[in-house]
Amino acid sequence: MQEDWKPISGYEGLYEVSTHGRIKSYHKSEMGEIIRPYLAAGLRYGGKLFLRYLVVDLSSSSLRHSSRHRDHHYGRQYTVHRLVAQTFLEADLFKTDIDHIDGVMTHNCLTNLEFVTRSENILRRNRMKLLLQKAGLSTGPICYLCLTCGYFYFGESLSTCPSSGLLF
Repeated sequence: MQEDWKPISGYEGLYEVSTHGRIKSYHKSEMGEIIRPYLAAGLRYGGKLFLRYLVVDLSSSSLRHSSRHRDHHYGRQYTVHRLVAQTFLEADLFKTDIDHIDGVMTHNCLTNLEFVTRSENILRRNRMKLLLQKAGLSTGPICYLCLTCGYFYFGESLSTCPSSGLLF
């Protein structure tokens, strides 16, 4: 699938999002620079903290996006999957949740996202948990990070990055 880029609503001229789930900033360069997302803390279940979604901090000012800004939350925090879906998918009044079709919360490619109702999202999540348990797989797979493009992948094993094609 070809990677297409579109401006992020409210941040035109400053940021773009791609169909592969990558975010580009134009704060430092006219050519744009890929922003490396980070994992946001999710919900606590049984005393354990589960990391869930990839997020980025967007700012309409000229603040530079680096790890030190991440700690201080300059600008506003957005989940990458919501930016991709809102930019490329047609919105539905009744379907406000965004489902990761393959169940991998860090796989933010356009082909893996769709708008669903809250009840559809809960049903799919519960089915995915049951399938993993029946297959004897853990619900906390290994996290891979491509240092070249910032792509995160959760899975049992992976040798190359689906985005950049480089070895992990």
